Amino acid sequence: MNKLRKILALGGLFLVTNQVFALSLKYDSLTYQPEGVKVNSGVQEYAISPFEKDKILFLKKGKKSVEVYEGTVDVATGNVKGCKRNKNLTELAPEGTIAFDESGKTIYFTKSTKKASVLYESSYKDKQWTKPKKVVIATRDIPRAYGDFVADAGWRFKATEKVGDIYNPFVSKDGKTIYFSSDMANEGTRGGRDIWCIEKSGKSWNYPTNISQNINSLADEDYAFVDGDKLYFSRKENGSNKLYVAKKETDNWSNPELLDERYNGDGDNFNLIVKNDNPLFVSTRTPKNSWDIFYLHYEKPKEVQIDTVPESLPEPPMEEQIKKQREYRYVMFQFDYDKRDFKEEYRQDLNDLLETMKDFPETTRFMITGHTDARGTDAYNDALSLKRANAIKEQLVEAGFDANRLETQGKGKRELLIKNPQTEEDHYKNRRVEVTIIMENEQ
Repeated sequence: MNKLRKILALGGLFLVTNQVFALSLKYDSLTYQPEGVKVNSGVQEYAISPFEKDKILFLKKGKKSVEVYEGTVDVATGNVKGCKRNKNLTELAPEGTIAFDESGKTIYFTKSTKKASVLYESSYKDKQWTKPKKVVIATRDIPRAYGDFVADAGWRFKATEKVGDIYNPFVSKDGKTIYFSSDMANEGTRGGRDIWCIEKSGKSWNYPTNISQNINSLADEDYAFVDGDKLYFSRKENGSNKLYVAKKETDNWSNPELLDERYNGDGDNFNLIVKNDNPLFVSTRTPKNSWDIFYLHYEKPKEVQIDTVPESLPEPPMEEQIKKQREYRYVMFQFDYDKRDFKEEYRQDLNDLLETMKDFPETTRFMITGHTDARGTDAYNDALSLKRANAIKEQLVEAGFDANRLETQGKGKRELLIKNPQTEEDHYKNRRVEVTIIMENEQ
């Protein structure tokens, strides 16, 4: 049987979807399926938030109280381990996500007063998070729409338009923008909860802006998370929450796309974050319909038994074969700064790649392309990126793949995945190797 047909029988073992993902493209493979993390328990786990280094924060809702826990994300597998209660943060009594400023000095979270759900901040001093204080957000004067000539000349009422309830904040990597959801009935609202943002101005924050009419709808949007040029959020429609992603454009966000069924199973699915390229999200797809945290777990694909299929089965149309070859793109090998060495944490990914490559016809050839981050000279980065590509080629050849079917090239810093890197994590994502199929008419 033709080997290309075999890979189609596996259900598209590694074919990239059309979604505008910021995640490592290895997760576009259907060999990665949702599974509950190790730290799930008999109570509700929710409100996941990125924290320092490889850690995350989340809430556990017991019968009598809500407590803050921290766990460590395994970079290689994406699972969460080492769960422990954070006594200091629990005492602050956050009621949703905890927005962690990567400077390591400030967190933002919400808690209810008698009148509203209010945004608070706390600073890290003397190895403790300080007593929270309300975040100062500017109000806005209400322009007078009707009245005498004085109003028409542009004078304003002394009345102000205040900020409404705030939920589930997330802070940008530069610490200058906070995203949150709110049902405030102010200018720009679409109805229900919308996603808003505030920009830092000195020691206070500007009046909230509705982030986009493309994102917000008549339904409820919540749990905004920005990763590079991608925005992940949930939308409650027809009684359940679903996960969406949108891409940043010049001065707006694109129309959002619904994530695939692995992220949007039965029940509610919300609060997706990305930590060290690994997605985590909350779902109620468990039998007990409880809030639990999920990650994408590697599952070795099982071949479909097709012995009874006659050999005369027609080949897939040529245009379909070509389309699938064009879409084949494997990106998951990252490198340490100024290094070319293959990292053992990617051994399983290398084995997965090798299996998918073997399932293509023996005439298929592959291009291995190395990349660097944005730092350093062009000449140095071109040489380093080629060394990284050759390092992956060496691993594939040692594992038994035909070296004559492999070519390498180095692109240096000319094709950055994160166009305007701000953090070490951004630089890390740019230091990568991609594997694609060489199309005969494109050589």
